[in-house]
Amino acid sequence: MATKAAKETKSVHEIVTDKILAMLEAGVAPWRKPWSCRGPKNGVSNKPYRGMNTLLLGMTPYTDSRWFTFRQITELGGTVRKGEKSSLVTFWRFLDAKPKGEDEDQEGSKAHAMLRYYLVFNLEQCEGLNLPAEEQVASEIAAPEEVQYLVDAYLIAGGPSLRFGGNRACYAPMLDRIDMPKPEQFESDKAYASTLLHEVGHSTGHSSRLGRFGAVNCVHSGMEYGLEELTAELFSAMVAGSLGLDLDLNQSAAYLDHWAKAIRADKTMIVKAAGAAQKAVDLFMGQEVAKPIAA
Repeated sequence: MATKAAKETKSVHEIVTDKILAMLEAGVAPWRKPWSCRGPKNGVSNKPYRGMNTLLLGMTPYTDSRWFTFRQITELGGTVRKGEKSSLVTFWRFLDAKPKGEDEDQEGSKAHAMLRYYLVFNLEQCEGLNLPAEEQVASEIAAPEEVQYLVDAYLIAGGPSLRFGGNRACYAPMLDRIDMPKPEQFESDKAYASTLLHEVGHSTGHSSRLGRFGAVNCVHSGMEYGLEELTAELFSAMVAGSLGLDLDLNQSAAYLDHWAKAIRADKTMIVKAAGAAQKAVDLFMGQEVAKPIAA
């Protein structure tokens, strides 16, 4: 058992990675868990959690979308039931970095971000919070029709080209083109929709969009291949989850082992991929996102 001192020396990246690895080793890819279309949110501000926090809170067994800090629960006159365990929520704290030896008032200092976390509890873990029950969410939307509609809108609004034919699904950054087998070649409509979303996720990294591949539109000039693949995986799962869709999701032992090895080798991978995937989801769903910072 790890000592308290050992736990305190772990970075937030390591803590988050350990949680994801525990799920993978238990036979579940946490980003492949079909979420309710009502995503997790803070129970006081109603602000939705995003990115990595969607995964972390989606790993829990609770159906209520509302989460609270211990202080918020106390201020609302409630308590946490005895024996309940908290869940992790991450955030970035931006700090000003002053060059060594420079005066405190020196201009041009650079800001850097540090990953931090706080703890929250779901409403179902609390007592004494007299809040109204949430309305029942709509049942699953027809996956192929809904996904195809959104993809078509994305393509028309300046997305990549889409070409059907052949036996390979891929995205070519230099051509800005998605190649897909014909829908009838897939085992199911859900398999088609899941594969299409994955390739659309890659296309959001083009230099004309989020710029993950750099100006030359080559994966290896920007994000590493493994990180980009995980970003597309998370994008597909996040879009499906936001729509309440239960797509055909890969849970094979080989698939889980592949990602466990990759994430174990790079403790920052899952956090980076989740952040990149959230930006991709925002772009795909038509929301404004910050322009990529030039290298």
